[in-house]
Amino acid sequence: TTKLGSCRHLRAPKSGRAFDVFLDALSGKNGEAYLRPESFDAVPTNSYAKFLKSFNGNPKERWSKVPRTFGDKPIQAEELAELFRLGALYCHVKNSHGVALSRRLGPRDKDMDISEGTYLRCFVNPKRVHVEYSARKNVVLETDDFIIVDKPKGLASVASVDNFVENLHYQTHSQLDIPLWPVQRLDIPTSGLVTFAKTLEACRAFHQLFKQGTRIGKYYRCVLHRRPSMHDAILPAAGTTLVHWQRKPSTCRSILFSETYCEDTGCTTELKLVLQSVNYLTDDTASVYIKLLTGRTHQIRGQMALLGWPLEGDTMYNGEERSQSSDPFNPDIYLRAYRLNFTFPGTGKYYDVVV
Repeated sequence: TTKLGSCRHLRAPKSGRAFDVFLDALSGKNGEAYLRPESFDAVPTNSYAKFLKSFNGNPKERWSKVPRTFGDKPIQAEELAELFRLGALYCHVKNSHGVALSRRLGPRDKDMDISEGTYLRCFVNPKRVHVEYSARKNVVLETDDFIIVDKPKGLASVASVDNFVENLHYQTHSQLDIPLWPVQRLDIPTSGLVTFAKTLEACRAFHQLFKQGTRIGKYYRCVLHRRPSMHDAILPAAGTTLVHWQRKPSTCRSILFSETYCEDTGCTTELKLVLQSVNYLTDDTASVYIKLLTGRTHQIRGQMALLGWPLEGDTMYNGEERSQSSDPFNPDIYLRAYRLNFTFPGTGKYYDVVV
């Protein structure tokens, strides 16, 4: 896995075929490129109004011109073809109401027409994931309404902004040739059970199930390693319910607090899990089985780290820990979603799936 490259904000230097326009914009043939318009900084980054604002008047005058190189070598045609395949390229298109929408481009869009001045967004160094995955071998349960697969560690559950192809959702639906709707996800370094709905109705039913966490059982096992600086830290006994509060983080790393909710802390989200069993492998290493009562990003990793027992190898939540992985977003940890049970609303049938 390589690190996510910075995004390139460009202005289409000419009108023409999409492949040729992107190649021209990224190859440096014109000796110049453009950053985001200055007016983009005055509006929310997710606002499409910024596009219309930036083009009131002469488009060229509203874009900040910068040297073409960006410290990169000019992109080659075969490299651009790969970016199209991965879905790492975007352009703004106007709908019937004149509102600009950001459109992800794929291999079939190489020949679409792009007008001069169109806003282009390019991830020239997308995060790549090289994990072998066979959907047919990894299917654990399939019904008319949903499918449950065993996700390998290191593979994203769904598409990222710079890679539409190398993820569990795309690989499963493309290999099985069936439409699928994601209803849950696991972190990249986590392995185990992931559910996809096969119909829109089933997708809605699952979203209600996951929204009401008490109606679905989510079970994990993990290996913890006591933080060296907290040699007196002891894991709570089996059967203990851990409750923490989360403050919305400014980074990917969750910020948790153990004290009772208080407005002064800025905490808004409750995190709960149950330690079902705690087995010490050594004085500083333990195998733990967990039932998740809420489902938040990095919840288990964050809560265990707060106890002084982060997941072994988790450099994001334990700076003292050694790791075989150089990528903090995909650390070499053991965290597995091994069991899932629920009653499916569509049929009233109870499922208890274990891997």
